[in-house]
Amino acid sequence: MKKNNQHKAHFIVYVRWDIILDWKGNEIVENRLSKNEHLKPYAYGTGARGISEKVKNGDILWIFTIPIYGNFSSFPSVVAMLTVDEVIDQEHEKDKLSGIPDYIKKHWNSDKKKGWKYVIIGNKDKSHYFPLNNAYDLIIKKILKDKSCILEKRISCKYYGYIAQYFQTIRRIPVNLIRDMISYKEKIHRSDSIFISYRRRSGSKTVKILAESLLKRGINCWLDINRMPQNKTRHYSDKEKQYFKNEIENAIHESKMFIAIISDDYLEREWTNLEFEIAKNHEKSGMLTVLKTELHELKDSKRLSYLVKQIRKTI
Repeated sequence: MKKNNQHKAHFIVYVRWDIILDWKGNEIVENRLSKNEHLKPYAYGTGARGISEKVKNGDILWIFTIPIYGNFSSFPSVVAMLTVDEVIDQEHEKDKLSGIPDYIKKHWNSDKKKGWKYVIIGNKDKSHYFPLNNAYDLIIKKILKDKSCILEKRISCKYYGYIAQYFQTIRRIPVNLIRDMISYKEKIHRSDSIFISYRRRSGSKTVKILAESLLKRGINCWLDINRMPQNKTRHYSDKEKQYFKNEIENAIHESKMFIAIISDDYLEREWTNLEFEIAKNHEKSGMLTVLKTELHELKDSKRLSYLVKQIRKTI
């Protein structure tokens, strides 16, 4: 373990997936469009008591989430490591509110004194954001260990809900597991995900079935519907377009595999054509495996099962 981590306290906490998307949306609002400008996530809000006494400047806060695919939950993923700069009490330190991002402030009702009272601000130079990964073994088998079975029985919740409930409040990581956290962080260079490229209008239902089939076998998927803030009007501003293009390129670069679900107009549409061209360039450089399959074929359950087996063998 590095010396500068020996005397710091390490904590772990869960953040809901919809809040992760709020963080992403805030990048667009603040005009932080390229990856090297991203600050997400550099702040964490909580209503837990005694946080200002528990968490000190210089401590480390590990944030994990559980990505949601419709009704299906993915695996726990470590998304950020914050080096704590300060802990702000929104109720009593109003002079510091300007340093808190809006997506955090909106969860505090000062009149009713409810919501996220405390905000932990991370040092932007010493904090890290990670591509989505499968941290199941780290969180469940090491940090929770024997507690996971007990919690799962005690808390009535689907999928990984019991983990989310247990980590709603900040939990201190035992000293003997800090080395495991640091080691895990150093290994996260690429996402565990497979990038699935498709036309949403014609293929959403089929692609969701494919994603769930992969998730059940331990394979994460990158889908635009759950990885980027959504614009329901479908009229993108120039800032949104640039942000989405950057995110897509980063995601393809970090993914293990790219799957193109080909429909009649797949290559004629701006976004799918862009995704496919980026993937082909990465394939030429030997950085990515690209698979193509026809949308109509995947509507056959046998063909879909065959593709899932092919993917598992390839990765």
